[in-house]
Amino acid sequence: PVRSFAAHKGTNGFIGIFAGSEGMAGAGLLAAQGALYGGGGKLALVSVGNAAFQLAGKIPEVMVSSCGDAPCFTEDMSDKAVNQTGMYDVVALGPGLGRDERTQTFVADMLEHCCKTMVVDADALFAVGHQKINLRNCPADVVLTPHVGEFAFLTGLTVKDVEAGRIDEAIRYAKENHVVLVLKGAPTVIAVPDGRAWVNSTGNPGMAAGGMGDTLTGIIAAFIGQGLSAEEAAVAGVYLHGLAGDLLAEKMPVGYTASDVARMIPLARKKVIEG
Repeated sequence: PVRSFAAHKGTNGFIGIFAGSEGMAGAGLLAAQGALYGGGGKLALVSVGNAAFQLAGKIPEVMVSSCGDAPCFTEDMSDKAVNQTGMYDVVALGPGLGRDERTQTFVADMLEHCCKTMVVDADALFAVGHQKINLRNCPADVVLTPHVGEFAFLTGLTVKDVEAGRIDEAIRYAKENHVVLVLKGAPTVIAVPDGRAWVNSTGNPGMAAGGMGDTLTGIIAAFIGQGLSAEEAAVAGVYLHGLAGDLLAEKMPVGYTASDVARMIPLARKKVIEG
């Protein structure tokens, strides 16, 4: 997305991120960081219990709130959370949620009732597979961002089978479930419901580190908030995420972090815009 001279925070998207649980607060922070450096106009990080307390103030530009006092998201929080999504332009769901049965019900409720485009990652993907959620019933566009292990769980395939047919399996899943699928890996494949797919050309082995996927979730959500379609945001987000890693790898091939990649996104974006 290219900003107009008259842009303000309200025109660049209000991104709502539902993430974190007791012991896994940091994943939500990484997603929020990705959205921040991805250019999101306003960022709300919604968590629970002590996780929300731990997150508050870590990044001053991110508004942190709690959906409830439990150590994880529960079905009792669903109505409040769905109503809250009405404020946002896009919703990210999954990083650090945990796999509690109550959290899985919460994820199902969000997917079935949220009318905003959603980026679904991490533990929310586990809920999709475990609860056998019918993604075709979701009222809004959905972007799924599984790594190969998560995708194998969603499809019932082996990891070996997924890697052997990475492009074809991504296309098949996107068509059958009417979602935008970002199958992360080497290479990352982005597939859309009409059968088209992109194979990403950026990224490097130095990005094989924890938190990279959480950061990507935030970047894609931020691009949707800035006016790109789910499809466009997935393609642009994956490309810039990898390009940011490539820029870092020019100086340090291994040892940079997901936070380093997030902070490099503005420079990667500048490089693409300037050609």
